Amino acid sequence: HFTDVGLSEGVAIVALTAVALASAGGAVLWGLLAERLHVRWTMSLAMAACALGTVLLIATRTAEMAYASALVYGLALGGLLALIPALWADYFGRESLGAIRGFTFPWVLGLGALAPAFAGWVFDVTGSYTGAFIPFAGFYLLSALLVAAARPPRMIDSARVRS
Repeated sequence: HFTDVGLSEGVAIVALTAVALASAGGAVLWGLLAERLHVRWTMSLAMAACALGTVLLIATRTAEMAYASALVYGLALGGLLALIPALWADYFGRESLGAIRGFTFPWVLGLGALAPAFAGWVFDVTGSYTGAFIPFAGFYLLSALLVAAARPPRMIDSARVRS
């Protein structure tokens, strides 16, 4: 996307590196925030920040905008990576993490592999990535709303259920 909007390969490389570095820092920052704010709200904010980073990416036409979008998206992405296990543990218990990760990660990885192919196809058809980035931002916003609306499940006393 960066080179297709006229930015140099060097700018693109620095921006993509910034996503990875910001992601590492974002994991720490969002983790600290989750200690002070319920993980549901923190996760919702991180998803909304991913949407913002994606919108900034769509608007990018300068090196400064490329770096800003990379910083915002990277910080937010680091939050998602750190907060997902914490959210699952809060909602379903630590003993369920293996089963949940085992079920969800093939979907996450599969969709993660399809997203760039979809964006490439959109670019081939339209000459722009915007038609792919808009739904990506929309899915982040929808996810932010759904996570914000999620209520912790009622805990069932397993000893009572077995008897």
